[in-house]
Amino acid sequence: MRYTVKKTVALITSQQQYYLIKVKGNQPHLLRIMQQTAAQRRPVGHWQEFEHSRGRQVERVLDLYPASSQAKTQWAGLAWFIHLVRRGSRQGQAYERSSYYICSYTNADAAMLAAAIRGHWGIENRVHWEKDVTLKEDKNG
Repeated sequence: MRYTVKKTVALITSQQQYYLIKVKGNQPHLLRIMQQTAAQRRPVGHWQEFEHSRGRQVERVLDLYPASSQAKTQWAGLAWFIHLVRRGSRQGQAYERSSYYICSYTNADAAMLAAAIRGHWGIENRVHWEKDVTLKEDKNG
């Protein structure tokens, strides 16, 4: 069976559960709608954080938008578009990265979603660190 995000989202919502999913280039139509929304509309929720650690400075900004009617018809339970920007400097090099997420939890706010996204990355980083140390994956790459 072929994996599709829309089928997964429908399954999640059919079980009365919620989702928070990163939107990537494999969903170009949805990503384009989200980028246009972020460029043309004012967010209904905003969260911002500054961090200085391990020789780097990071600013994280999350903006929350109601999902468009068009997207809601295609994505079961869709409530929110989320735009997260990470910018900062690492070893003197400036960077800026933009990510987009969709969410079905109607009672979510910007701070709650930022914590959920950040928590996911914490898990990812710990898993990769352990694999790198234990299995020496970086040396074997």
